[in-house]
Amino acid sequence: MEVFELETPGTWLTGIEDHSELGDVSSLLDLLIDCLNDAAVSLWLFDASQQLPLHESEAELEARRAAECSIYQELASKAEDIHAVIRDLLYTANVTAKRQRWVEGAVPHTYTRIQPFLHAQSFIYALDTIQKGLKLINRSRTATAEARSALGSFERAFPELVHVRDSAHHREDRARGKRRNSLIDLQADETPISSGGVALFGRTLVGNKYGGTLGDGRYGEVEISHQSLRIVQTIVQLVLNSYEWRGAKVHYPT
Repeated sequence: MEVFELETPGTWLTGIEDHSELGDVSSLLDLLIDCLNDAAVSLWLFDASQQLPLHESEAELEARRAAECSIYQELASKAEDIHAVIRDLLYTANVTAKRQRWVEGAVPHTYTRIQPFLHAQSFIYALDTIQKGLKLINRSRTATAEARSALGSFERAFPELVHVRDSAHHREDRARGKRRNSLIDLQADETPISSGGVALFGRTLVGNKYGGTLGDGRYGEVEISHQSLRIVQTIVQLVLNSYEWRGAKVHYPT
């Protein structure tokens, strides 16, 4: 597990005369730290979820076979439509086996497959909040030159972040091929999924890249990786260092 460290040069922010603005900037800097921690945990869970089994285990196979065998005896006494009987019995056997495994503590495969997507979305939401925090910091009269530069560096490093975040958050629109109330004009993109064709994609994971159809019809993605978070870590640290502080240094995470 990689730990993404940060340090404030002091305990309390200083150097801003307007107490209201001092409080706002201090809270926003705390937000940057919190969201980096959120992203780090999301990345940790994302990596772990990538190792979860996606296929039926031997125990699950055995449970299903046992359930099937226990009800095949009923075939002889059932209706004349033997194919319908077999379909019903196979369905019952499958449901019985799954429920037995769940009682024993097994996790449904659907839940397992969803986990990487959820952790990737959490990572993206954390980065999106950091970008919003940087924008708000830059609206203050006392924004440092480094803070202004940091926002530009962040946006260049993650050009599709806002659009991917919007698509992740508004899946109800993307499912209908819409952006708000307007139909999306799908664009042909050369991606590992579409290969230059035109298609509508919901949330996708290609390796460690989370993506989907954006509001403007293009396919966009964000890399969920240690390299991405190191970029964010460097940017946040530069912003923290650019302000005046008093008191002892503080090291994160605690």
